[in-house]
Amino acid sequence: MMSEVVDISAYLDEEGRITQWSSENKVIASALSEYLVSKISPTFTLNEQAIIHLINRWHTLGKAEQILQDLITAGLIKHDEMGTAFWRE
Repeated sequence: MMSEVVDISAYLDEEGRITQWSSENKVIASALSEYLVSKISPTFTLNEQAIIHLINRWHTLGKAEQILQDLITAGLIKHDEMGTAFWRE
């Protein structure tokens, strides 16, 4: 089964950072989440400061902690029991 390609260019600035989020449109929100997670190397485990820094690098929304929590809730980012190590699979 092939995934639908979603154009998120209207949500990105010239540097490829997310500038707006569409909570109402689940398809766009999912595509933006996948885009952001794609910026995290699957070979690294990051501490909280590093993952927040990386999320901040790829968006202009000013709410990295909330975005991280949303990515965890969606199952796109994993973390250890203490919440000190984060990774993607």
